[in-house]
Amino acid sequence: MLNLGPFTQAEQEIGFKPEIGLETKIYFAPEVASLLGDFRASAADDGDYTSAGGPQIPTAGRDVAVVISSPHGAVGAGAMSITFDVTLVGDIDDTATADFTVPSYSQYAGNAWGFGVSRDLLPDTPANDGVKIKSIDGFSACANLASGIQFQLYSVPLLTDYAFIGNTTRKDLPSDIPVQVAIPDGRDPAAHVKTGRGQINECAVGFRYKGITEQLTRFNGIPGTLRADIDKEGIVVWERHLFTGFRPTINVSRGDGNDEVEGTASGIYRTFMSGYGLHA
Repeated sequence: MLNLGPFTQAEQEIGFKPEIGLETKIYFAPEVASLLGDFRASAADDGDYTSAGGPQIPTAGRDVAVVISSPHGAVGAGAMSITFDVTLVGDIDDTATADFTVPSYSQYAGNAWGFGVSRDLLPDTPANDGVKIKSIDGFSACANLASGIQFQLYSVPLLTDYAFIGNTTRKDLPSDIPVQVAIPDGRDPAAHVKTGRGQINECAVGFRYKGITEQLTRFNGIPGTLRADIDKEGIVVWERHLFTGFRPTINVSRGDGNDEVEGTASGIYRTFMSGYGLHA
């Protein structure tokens, strides 16, 4: 889902070029990603996982995303990874790992990732490749984490559950990182700067309106997950972004004469997750 690639040399040549607007493809699934739990590192190779309770993974199994939730991102001593004990569909016991390796094509080789960067939690046993996760049973191991680095685990909709949203125009897809807060002292308006809570942000997608049976109009008022694939030149999906907890509210602007009728789907979201791919 969020682990893309591995990219060949030819795909890297295409993917590394700057992006243009038509390369952002929009999808929607009428399912909200469930928060499964939180992990906080206490050392490079240790930490604590706490289940969030509430809705967990559907019985048919799902992909699980591991999302960097530290307000200051994650900076590690080497290639960062985290492993959990899991039960897979079919009641198979295994471990599964999220690997935050930096791709070799990246201009910056340091082991630093920003808030919201995400990786799939994948079974470690090769025979279980592609088998969906049924439950998170506990923390197993981690590598190269700094104390205080935090992750959240989410059960995310299956790729087959998304509907393609065609004829889109603009796409406003902001991140929701915790903001910097300035605390004044005397004449210095920012004597102390610290990280506070994030702001409520809103996604908005414009589209050439077809009718209530189509596009995001079909899902007016239905909570779900908005997905944006960055499909470079129609050849390689270079990035994937999920905005879950998104409940589209539809507004239709009808002009006069030959004016195009445009629909806009807007709404706040719960959290975002951004996936990338490694080199081949």
